[in-house]
Amino acid sequence: MTAPKLAWGGDPPMDGAGARQRLVEAAARCLIRLGRARTSISVVAAEARVSRPTVYAHFSGREELIELAATHVSAGLFQHIVDEASHASTAADFVVEATVAGARLLRETQRTALSSADSADAEWLATLMTPESLRLARHYLEPIHRYEPDLELDLDEIAETTIRFLISILQFDTPATSDSERLRGYLRRRLVPALGLKTEP
Repeated sequence: MTAPKLAWGGDPPMDGAGARQRLVEAAARCLIRLGRARTSISVVAAEARVSRPTVYAHFSGREELIELAATHVSAGLFQHIVDEASHASTAADFVVEATVAGARLLRETQRTALSSADSADAEWLATLMTPESLRLARHYLEPIHRYEPDLELDLDEIAETTIRFLISILQFDTPATSDSERLRGYLRRRLVPALGLKTEP
């Protein structure tokens, strides 16, 4: 029996979508732990336990890999956020609970990134406003039109406005938004009216 052919650097063969997904997941872990600026091809290769040439065999370069990893992180966050809001009884409650959950999760992620990266790396929040992240936000906010079917045409603006509120809360925390209960009250007073959502079923 012949030994399997090895890739550059002695790595086991990595073929197809499964290999790309494994590398994207490794890059996503690096993004959360280290931040965007310090997530290099070498760091991702070490995380995935492969060589740099193996990473380059699947991606055109760092930017492609980082963008896919950022989308992977966003999708995971949005799914977790929506799961936490699933008990809501109105579209307004759904958006409020999703935003509160998002603020909590992103604060934790931001603390992790900033504990091992430069403070300038907090700019990773801007990735929430990329077209792909906004598309994901819209997708995960779609359950609100179960509460108010006429909102479907407004989902793009609802997603963008909600993300803008979330980013501003994370960047400029104040006593009004410093804990979950205060944040809920603030969002009900400011975000819900801005989105034109009903507060009663």
